[in-house]
This record gives sequence, structure tokens and C-alpha cells, in this order.
Amino acid sequence: MKIDLMQTLPEYFREILEFKELMKTDQAVLAELEANIEQIRKNFYIQTADEPTLAQKEALFDIFASPAETIAEIQHDCAVFYRLFERSVKGAI
Repeated sequence: MKIDLMQTLPEYFREILEFKELMKTDQAVLAELEANIEQIRKNFYIQTADEPTLAQKEALFDIFASPAETIAEIQHDCAVFYRLFERSVKGAI
């Protein structure tokens, strides 16, 4: 979601150099924040998770991946262990 921060300012501030520079800086920070939020959303799902999140899942499920494994293989392994874990928890309830 792209937001033009200059449009949030009253018109009489838009031509002031300091406000332009502040909005450029804030725009960059906002773009980084949006990218981080999107990655957090992706990390909720094993199929779209990044490598650090997959490493956490491997530790959680005691999976020891080979360094030669691809991300797709690690995602598959984590998904299989997650399904097994989910079934064991449901069976215990």
C-alpha cells in the first residue's frame, strides 16, 4: 500500500523544503515498515516463510536439515512435521 505522505500535509506546508525532506525520510521508513509487515505475514505460513523463520520451525520440530537442502525441501519437511504435530495434539485432546 503506497501512501504519499506529502498529501497528508496541509497545502501551505508542501512547498517548504524542510517538510519535503522530512516526508522523504518518513516515506522511506514507511516503505521499510510495509515490507517488514508483509514478511511477517508471509512467515505465518511455512510455504512462504523466509530462512530464519524456517530455522526456528526446524528447531521447534527437531528437524535437522542438511546444508544441501533447498528452501522448498525444508518447507516440505516443516509442513510434514507440523501436520504430524497437529494430529498428535488433536488426538491428545
